[in-house]
Amino acid sequence: MDWKQKESYVINHLEKVDVMERTTGTPSSSRRNFSYRYFLTKRSERIPVCKNMFTTALGIGEKTVYTWLNDSESGIPNTEKR
Repeated sequence: MDWKQKESYVINHLEKVDVMERTTGTPSSSRRNFSYRYFLTKRSERIPVCKNMFTTALGIGEKTVYTWLNDSESGIPNTEKR
């Protein structure tokens, strides 16, 4: 895969979900409002994996994943910012 294909793959294989439990008491005091779920595809089936396995399998860093997610709009890679 080239970088554009990896970026598209990453954006389409993550799910943004609300935080399940807040331990700080009030929702406004929590710094984190959502989490990510990571998936890899095997035989057309999405398999949930941890962040470390996801980034290692694709040969990219965590910061790259978050940069691509922040630059994307509604799951579509945004190439205008680069």
